[in-house]
Amino acid sequence: MRASARNRRSIVARAARTPLTVLLLIAPLAACSAGKDTTSSAHPGDGSVTNDSGGFDFDASGLESGGSDASAPVVSTLTGVVKAPEGTIGISGALVYVVATAPDPIPSGVYCDECVKLESGTPYTFSNADGSFSLGATSTGSLYLVVQKGQFRRVRPINVTPGAVAVPLASTTLPKKTDNAAGDTIPHMAIVNGAWDKIELSLAALGLGTVINNAGPLHIEKGVDIATAPYDFYAGAPSLSPGSKGDYTKILSDYSVLSQYHVIFLPCSWSNQTTCNVTQPSTDPKVKQNLQQFVKAGGKLYATDYSYEFVRQVFPGYVDWKEEKAAVGSACLPGSWDGAASSPDKGLTDWLGAQGITTFTVQQNWTALDSVHAQMTTDGKGAPLLETPKIWVNANASGYGTIPTTVSFQQACGRVLYSTYHTEGTATGLLPQERALLYILLEVGVCVGQVSIK
Repeated sequence: MRASARNRRSIVARAARTPLTVLLLIAPLAACSAGKDTTSSAHPGDGSVTNDSGGFDFDASGLESGGSDASAPVVSTLTGVVKAPEGTIGISGALVYVVATAPDPIPSGVYCDECVKLESGTPYTFSNADGSFSLGATSTGSLYLVVQKGQFRRVRPINVTPGAVAVPLASTTLPKKTDNAAGDTIPHMAIVNGAWDKIELSLAALGLGTVINNAGPLHIEKGVDIATAPYDFYAGAPSLSPGSKGDYTKILSDYSVLSQYHVIFLPCSWSNQTTCNVTQPSTDPKVKQNLQQFVKAGGKLYATDYSYEFVRQVFPGYVDWKEEKAAVGSACLPGSWDGAASSPDKGLTDWLGAQGITTFTVQQNWTALDSVHAQMTTDGKGAPLLETPKIWVNANASGYGTIPTTVSFQQACGRVLYSTYHTEGTATGLLPQERALLYILLEVGVCVGQVSIK
């Protein structure tokens, strides 16, 4: 039997850890806006855009880290810092630009977010690893400032005057909820909650919702105030009480509902709170078909530890797990492990470094990845693509050595993201892996294809 949430920590084989109160969780959810976003996962400021997010091509066709392709002189310099919704964490690689007309709204449901061209002469830049930016404007007067990381976008009127202009944080902090009238957009998200990994607590710590009972029972309604959550809940494991939208069949078995979202979270467990080897929706042909269609259409699917079958069954071949056999749930470990971690991704490493984080530990891993494999799929245009899953985080697992813990891969216009560890917050603040999730969620959602100037 899997240990209770209260007792599981006592059976964890813990590695040496650094006490960090870090926000690793924001990166994987970002995506380009409809027709405007030129964000990338490149290291901000180096003038290059490279494939950093599981198979997507972010070649910006000559776009530099800031400026404009017009010959008009800079008459004003806008400076500021892009922050996460909670207001303190700098966001790297966010697109910042000024235009005379506000951009078109981002579609409210799943869509293929293809990168397009900015109008010639548009002043733009990308935020640095600490979220700071400097944007040279070539005209003054009443304009719109656009700050965007994927489908997190804030649009605000700005009066550009000659010389130096300090942009207030109110205009550069990513929004907490969608308010189209105010110029704010976030991804349309749904959590199909499990019994163990309360990812809604991590999202609330990032400014997306309000925690009302961090130490409450396993029901998701006791963890956050549903009225403040800018995402929808569906009940997952049968033993959990229904969320505000009903149980998992309402979304996973009905594509007309599933397609209303940009991001679907399938956090642990589907274990029925006693064993991982149980019948679950990942083996349902209709559910598999719907999730495959959702991702190919541009959706982002995120699963953690005991929910790994939603990756293995629905998108076979990309990832192998330690201990896995043919039986459903065979790769679930009887106890969790912690491990010293590192990231092979330069953008993530630089972002952590800007926060003073050079070492961290991933905690509460309940599965262990073995390897990733290249698979033939298609890109956003339908052309053949040999896709190798991107490894975001590695960790040292006792008995297994250094193995991947967070991976993502592309399917047509969308992505699948999986991590072996929990992301739920603690009373003392966000775990390092939660900060990583912030970064990765934003990066996994960037637009498909190439971005350039008209």
